[in-house]
Amino acid sequence: MFKKRILINFPTNIGDTVLTFPAFDLVRASWPDSHIIAIVSPKTKDFLSRHTSIDEYILYDKRWALKQRVRFFVSMRGPYDLIVDFKNSLLPIFLRVPRRTPFIRRFPHHLHLKERYIQLVKNLVTIQKCAKGDFTITNAEQDKWDSYGLGNAIFIATSSHSSLKLYPLKQLKKIIHFFRSSYKIILLGDEQAKDYYADAATIPGVIDLTGKTTFSEVYYLLKNFSLLCIAVDSSILHLASYLDVPVVAIFGSTAGEKYGPWSREAKVIVREDLACRPCGRSSCSLNSACMDIEAEQVIKAVEEMRIHESA
Repeated sequence: MFKKRILINFPTNIGDTVLTFPAFDLVRASWPDSHIIAIVSPKTKDFLSRHTSIDEYILYDKRWALKQRVRFFVSMRGPYDLIVDFKNSLLPIFLRVPRRTPFIRRFPHHLHLKERYIQLVKNLVTIQKCAKGDFTITNAEQDKWDSYGLGNAIFIATSSHSSLKLYPLKQLKKIIHFFRSSYKIILLGDEQAKDYYADAATIPGVIDLTGKTTFSEVYYLLKNFSLLCIAVDSSILHLASYLDVPVVAIFGSTAGEKYGPWSREAKVIVREDLACRPCGRSSCSLNSACMDIEAEQVIKAVEEMRIHESA
């Protein structure tokens, strides 16, 4: 039997890609017998190649020279029954596939990005609710993480590639000291986060996993061992939200309404005394004062989650 071929053009960055998952799940569930082909970037390739609902993936690197990009577009000639373009590129028009996400897109200014992606596919899907997708890890990876005994854990992801989103380390250390006697404290981040977490990682009882996980392993850890995640605006925040892990999010220059957590239990903490936020800028003359939120506020938010009742 001929399977429908669905092409999904995912965003370049992992965080934006995770925000598409609720919409992608609806597409997958609406066409369960289809052959799904994903266009991935160098940043998302390893993660998306482990998605259980993706049958085939094709790499596209926006840094390619013009000749390579032309060769890519020519190689993408169909046939396709449906194209979901989360990047809003010219690819659907180039491939001349009638069933596709709209090219002209208008959304309310404060509409969450996750909801924007769902709006893009609303006229293409036949259902409104479905199960979440999943990712595979190897048996060796699963055995390794299961052996750590990570249950009853608070995961922390307060590092960022953007200096405007970093949570002050002095405040983070206060939070860790407060909770470390009651919960396992696990630090998450990529290799670049090691310097940021260096002092916090020396606190007794802290498990430092920075630079030690793939993103699919982070998915497994959050899904199976996390009581709560404390995070800044980041890909890990979005992944915790997708998994419906309770989240306490610390926001500064970016807007929680558009980029914040969507777990059923979630709190967004901001500096209410600064009129300049959220500015959405890439630089700050105030030394990112909006991120200097007292540890006591975060601690209070965590305690209000009552996670000890499920520990």
